[in-house]
This record gives sequence, structure tokens and C-alpha cells, in this order.
Amino acid sequence: MKTKTLFKSLAIFLLGLSCTSFSLPIKNSNDVEKNNIKFANELDVSEEEFGKLNEDLSFEIRSVAKTPLTTSVEVLINQRDSMGNYIGDPNSNYYVGNWGEGDEYLPSSLAFKVRTSNGDIEDRVQEVNKYYQTNSYDGIGNSLGGESISTYCDIPLAYGEELLLDEEIILFNIFNYDSETKTVDFNDKSYLVGTTDRINTTTYKSVYDINDFLEINYVGSSDYSGFAAFEFNVINKGAELYGSLSSTTARAERQYKSQLEDGTYYIKSDFSFGGGTKFKLTMKDGSVQELPSIAKNHEITKGGNIILTFENVKASDVLDVTIFNISYKLSIFNVDGGKSLARTNFTQRFGDVYTGMSDLKDTNGVVKVNKVTNTYYIDQNLTVILMFSISSFLFFGTVIPAYFYLKKKNRNDEFKRMNTKSYVTTASMGYVCIESVLMCLTFITIRATSFANSLAVFNPTDAYIIVLGVIAIITVGYFIRYFAIMTKNHIEKSKREKLKLNQDVIDDGTLIIK
Repeated sequence: MKTKTLFKSLAIFLLGLSCTSFSLPIKNSNDVEKNNIKFANELDVSEEEFGKLNEDLSFEIRSVAKTPLTTSVEVLINQRDSMGNYIGDPNSNYYVGNWGEGDEYLPSSLAFKVRTSNGDIEDRVQEVNKYYQTNSYDGIGNSLGGESISTYCDIPLAYGEELLLDEEIILFNIFNYDSETKTVDFNDKSYLVGTTDRINTTTYKSVYDINDFLEINYVGSSDYSGFAAFEFNVINKGAELYGSLSSTTARAERQYKSQLEDGTYYIKSDFSFGGGTKFKLTMKDGSVQELPSIAKNHEITKGGNIILTFENVKASDVLDVTIFNISYKLSIFNVDGGKSLARTNFTQRFGDVYTGMSDLKDTNGVVKVNKVTNTYYIDQNLTVILMFSISSFLFFGTVIPAYFYLKKKNRNDEFKRMNTKSYVTTASMGYVCIESVLMCLTFITIRATSFANSLAVFNPTDAYIIVLGVIAIITVGYFIRYFAIMTKNHIEKSKREKLKLNQDVIDDGTLIIK
């Protein structure tokens, strides 16, 4: 009896850990803390752990998206069945998870089974992504906003681990909401058992592996003025799969086959950085930063490189970068019209996207895929300092010796004698002109290469390019005018000397010697 009570207490304690934002056991660790939560039907303690089975709602796994770091499942919670009929009480209302403070931090979570890389079966839990961002809860029911919720659960898995979709998946932390008193009873909890019928019966794919669509490999990074830029190479393969992804894409491919063949249309591929996209930066000290993204589509039809720029980050301190919550989009694009055709879109969301900056390890922490090693790192601060220092050294190393040489050479010529003030003024203007042009070109080169960020955000080189560009235009214009005047004076002087206009002559041009 004591053993059973102790085991139940341990299970309940571990269930509380499910309210954290990671999946247990932590992947890629040799001494991970094992999660011993058992499913309700195995221990027959559903009332104590998950509450009662909810008969007013359904829970369906609609699709699965795999990356080397996560398996993401699309979760649909609904008050109606596939025929549109209410499953239970149409007036029922529930909190599907609550993200409050302290004891009220009870996020909706999944309990599921995973086959490890060793072949063992483990029970784990993972928090579901919050659907309503403006509330502390996800509500379902007429009094709480809607009859259904469609969200995702991103499950971290080690290399070689597999989410078992043919085993029971439970959604828990569902609480009854009283619409009359407008209160929720966190002690009145229930759970749902998921179905995977759509995955198993659909004609088209519903389990997607990002490796079938594209590859992302780390190329290198750069630092400048408190900003860090990371470059990744993308190999796109999605166009080859377009017609096999859904009935919509299959029909579109057949309908526009001739245009696709003659090149007037093509299958366009985009990365969609949404408002929920985040960049996870793992630092060398072990800390993790999550930086938000702006919403933008970035075309990767022909592959190529993408560059991500972050402020207040030093690239040399970053160990790994992953992209969380990104969508991969395919559509048929009209070249002449300049837009994608209606009803030709396919979109698939992925969780943590692997970029090749870190090793992939199995359940035991053994490296199975090595990180990319043929990479570069450029400290553009050093580039700017070196360019400025070298050009300044060469300029003054030329101008200063030239001053003493010309002063000595023309010391007895009153017309060519060195005017120190004039020389210093001209040399100073020349220095400003040359440096502004060289440094502007340097920043333009940085802007066009390692800091050519793919998302339209502030670039640290922009201000320098603008200011130096204005100075360069002014000073170059000054010297164009300066040399134009000198050239004109030289030409006039040559003409005067040729015609001997400055000498005493008689009418026939004969020089008079006094």
C-alpha cells in the first residue's frame, strides 16, 4: 500500500513538471532526469492525475511536421464532430489550459510515448502552444470565443527518437468554466484522448519531414557595432513534391502543366517569417536568447543564402542558432502577372529548424550528425579599423614627405614656392575626400555581403553609408571644381605663352628686348 501511494505521489509530482516549456527527458544528455508519468489507463488513477474524460470535446492530431530537432503535431480541439454535430453539451465552456501566475500556471499539455534511439519506450509530456495570445487562457465554447481551437505542440526529440502516433496521446489541463458566474474551477479538470484518423486515412501526406523539402547549412557569421549577422545556405527541393502534397496542388499542377513547362509559370517557394517566428540563440555560456522576427516572405525557389541580423548580440559568443515556428510555402507564380495564382498555395509549418551550427546527438548524448565546420567568422569592426588605418597611413605617408620635397625643390622659385597654409588646406580636404569615399565603399561592401540581411530591419551600416556618402559627394564635387579650375588656368596660361601675350612685342610679333 505504501509503495502504491508513493508511486502515485511521484507521478503527480512529475505531472506538475509538465507545466514547464520543455519535453522530458531533456534530449542530448547522458544523465537526464527521467519522466515516469504513466498514462491514466495504465495506472487507473485518471481522476487523480488528469481528471475525468471530457465528453463535450474532441481532440484530433491533424498533421505532423518533423525536423532534426522537433516533431510538431497540429492539434485540433472541437465541440463538433466531422459531421458538424455537437459532441456533447453545446452550452459547455472550458479553459483549455491556463497560463496564470503561481498555482494557476496550468498550460494545456500532451502526454505521449516516444521510442528512444535505444529502442526503449518512454512516456513524456510537453506543453501545447498557446492559441489566444491576449488572454491568460485558451477558451473554447460560446462564452469564451469559439467552438474550436487549432494550435501546435512542438516536441523536442533527440536524433533517432520517434513520437509514437499509434499509441495513446492525451491532452490534459482542461477546466470547466461556469458562464453564469464567470468563474473557472481549477479543481474540476478533465482530459481528452487524441485521434489520428486523418493521418492514417488521408490520400495525401499528413506527416512532413523538412529534409524532404529543403536543407539549411550554416555558412558563417560577422560582427559589427553591436550587431551580429549569420549566413545560411538553403537548398530547396520542394518544387519536386508540389503535385503530391494535396488535392489542391495536384489539381493546380495538372491545370497549369503547359505554362509550367514553357516557363511562363513556375513553382515558387517561400520562407514565411510570421509574427510568431522566433530565433533561438544558444550562447557559449549556456544561456538562451529568444529574439522575435518581423513578418516577411523570403523567396528560396532557387535556394541561395539567407542572412539574419540581430542587435545587441556578438556572433563570436553564439554557439547555435535555430529558427522556431517558420512556414514553408509553395505556390504557382505567374511571371508576367508578378503574383501567385489563387488556390495554388500549400503551406506547412515547422517547429525548431536545424541550421547545422550544432551536433545532433541521440538519446545517450552520442553525436550522430556533426555540425558544419567549413565556416567563416569576420569581425567587421576590425575590417573598418584596418581600412581606415591603412588608408590614413598611406595618405599621410605620401602627403607629408611630398610637402618637404616640394618645399625644398621650389624654395628659390617665387611662383612655385610652397604656401604651407594652402597646402595644408588642400591636403586636409583631400584626406576627407579619400577617406569618405573609401569608407563609404567599405560599408557598402559590408552591407552587400555579410550584412545583407534577408529581413527588412535596421542595418548598422546604413547610417554610415548615408553620412559618408553625402560627405564624399560634397568633397568629390569640390575637387572636380578645383581640378577643373586648375586645368582651365593651365590651358589659358599655355595659350598666353604661345602667343607671347605677356611679353613686349611689336605688331609683327617680334620680341622687344630692353
